[in-house]
Amino acid sequence: DVPDVANALVELEGVDFSIYGDGEEVSVQVHTGDARIERKQHNGQVLYRYVTTEGDPLDLAAIRQSVREAGAADDQDFASDQTWLEHTASHIYPDAVRNLYVSLQSHRVKHTADVLVSFRDGYYYGWSPFARMVHLAATHGNALSPSSNAFLMSTHRTFPEYVRADDAQPLLRS
Repeated sequence: DVPDVANALVELEGVDFSIYGDGEEVSVQVHTGDARIERKQHNGQVLYRYVTTEGDPLDLAAIRQSVREAGAADDQDFASDQTWLEHTASHIYPDAVRNLYVSLQSHRVKHTADVLVSFRDGYYYGWSPFARMVHLAATHGNALSPSSNAFLMSTHRTFPEYVRADDAQPLLRS
C-alpha cells in the first residue's frame, strides 16, 4: 500500500512531492513523474545516485550533468555526498539527495515514517479549525530552501560555506 499512498498524495493540491523507502532505495514521486535515490559505499566513502524514471521530480538533471562533466561521478553515475552538497547547496532543494535518503533509510527518529510528504509553501493538511487559530505557512517546513537553510556564525572561527545540521554540533565544540 505504501507506493499507492505516495502516488495518490502527489495528486492533492499543495503537495510538492512524496517519498517512500523502496528496499535500499528511496522513491520520489511527483504528479508529473518519479525518480529514485540510491546509495552505496566505495572505499569507505558514501556515494549517492539520482535516477529519473519519468520527468525530473527534484529538478536535478542539470546538476547531475554538471557533476558528470566535473568528473565527480563514477562510471555508474554515483557521486559522493559531499559532491552532492556542493552542487545543490544553493538549489531549490538544498542537499536533497542525501537528506531525503537519510530521512527514510536511517534511524534519525524512533519510528521512521513509511511515506514523507513535502508541501508547497502556504499549504498544510490537518485539523481545519486549527487554521482559524493560527496562520500556518507550512507543516514542519518542507524540502524547499527557505525551510532547509539556516545560518551558523562565530566571532572566533571560520566555518565552511555550507554545513549540514548533522555536522554543526561538533563544530561548535571545537
